[in-house]
Amino acid sequence: MVRFSQRTVVFVALALVAAALAWPYFVYLGAPAIGTFHDDGVYLVTAKALATGQGYRIVSLPGQPVQTKYPFLFPWLLSLMWRVYPVFPQNLTWLRIVPFGAALAWLYLSWSLLRRLGASALIALAAIALTAASPWTVFLSTSLLSETLFAALVAGGLLLLLRIEKNAERPYDAIAAGVIMGAAFLTRTAAIAPAAAGLLVLAVRKKWRALGCYAVSLAIVAAPWIVWNALHASDPIVDPFYSASNYASWNIVFNYAWPEKLAILVVNSLWAIQLGQYWGLIPGTAIEWIAVIVCVPCIFRGLWLERRSSVALAVVLYTGLVLAWAFPPVRFLVTILPLLVWFMFVGAGRLKPAVGALAATFVVTSSIAAWHQAHATAARGGTWFEDAGVDDWRGISNLYNWIDANAPAKAVLIATHDPTFYLFTGRTALRPDSMDPLMLFYNVNGRPEDTAAVDEAFRRRVLAIDADYVVVTPRDDFARLGRVSARFPGSFTLVEGDPATKHAIYKVDRAKLKNDSEAKK
Repeated sequence: MVRFSQRTVVFVALALVAAALAWPYFVYLGAPAIGTFHDDGVYLVTAKALATGQGYRIVSLPGQPVQTKYPFLFPWLLSLMWRVYPVFPQNLTWLRIVPFGAALAWLYLSWSLLRRLGASALIALAAIALTAASPWTVFLSTSLLSETLFAALVAGGLLLLLRIEKNAERPYDAIAAGVIMGAAFLTRTAAIAPAAAGLLVLAVRKKWRALGCYAVSLAIVAAPWIVWNALHASDPIVDPFYSASNYASWNIVFNYAWPEKLAILVVNSLWAIQLGQYWGLIPGTAIEWIAVIVCVPCIFRGLWLERRSSVALAVVLYTGLVLAWAFPPVRFLVTILPLLVWFMFVGAGRLKPAVGALAATFVVTSSIAAWHQAHATAARGGTWFEDAGVDDWRGISNLYNWIDANAPAKAVLIATHDPTFYLFTGRTALRPDSMDPLMLFYNVNGRPEDTAAVDEAFRRRVLAIDADYVVVTPRDDFARLGRVSARFPGSFTLVEGDPATKHAIYKVDRAKLKNDSEAKK
């Protein structure tokens, strides 16, 4: 009988996974869409502003306010690539090399971290393969979003902290760990959770010198973003959604009544435990709940068994932070997928063979899902994969081409994909409404929407920025536009597209829109 070494098995398995996923990654890297997720468009707008000497501003918004919501490290890296190849949109694939390269670093550092935690080569392989095969990872690794850079920096910081915990640190490990965690904070402020885990574990272990070096270097690196926000906290902003105040208003610690806090926490927890959705299973289905019953208790047990580790504490604190945020947690938990898989194996005990078989099944289901979604992306021009029936890039491109050719250079738009229209046309734009997460995601009591208030907020928003055009796509509320049009006849005139296709542009007559005396009651 031919025997293969563990190293050979790992190498062959990784090669097979890489081959299976090559086409989906290739499709997403070359997709023409940008800004359909919205955050990716905002990141690119600020990167372009940095690259062209306009400062760290959201230049796509009316008034071009200072950016205070997203830290600057990821947009700065994008701006370097923009400087090398400044021709948009031909540079999109090159720009995507930044998150894709960060994803490769994240997977490698996660492998090293798991091995240092004590994972066998096969278990580490399972964790990395499951992470790389997830359609969510394919999407985040090839979109202009900061998750993969954040995940790579956190994994690197935890790797150094683990070395310190095990008394194998080199002279400057604590400083390096602080610098890397500080860089993670400059990528996403959620890094405060894993950074705090490092502080707590070093204090508990009474490694005072390492604690001091870690804390000082962390504070020095993180300070620029804290100072930047303090200096610009009172700057005018057209919508708080685009600013740091969004963090203050969407967390359940300092906001919402107790029933709302509970609803957010419970719904987020139900989203979070359905781990099968990362690997092609449909949330809420019977097979998904079977996966929950098998996987989640193992993860909890694994976290308990490893509770003295900074890695386990970082996962707990970070997950708690995400669950306390009024937004679906699925995207944000992708960054700790390798660690969740590891803790699942740690806590599996005698169920380890069954968990291993489940993991192998997940690699297959997620690869199939990634191929299916890549095919849909290629067919419709590319977009956020979860909204396959909502966004059609060809329909959107027809709209921005019309704006570019026909709208005045200083025209202001109302558009859900506001960064997209700025990037392709140079016209400033604002989304049609400010998000209400309670109504969108946590309306567990079925509270009816106050359509009169929604309509009036939309009307005031259009007038507040002197909007010239309203761009409508399938994500938008056509009924709202119809109600406002009926109340203020002649305020919106169709100039491009077909409402039947849900892709249209309306010219705004602001005089008629503000004339309350003629409004139909």
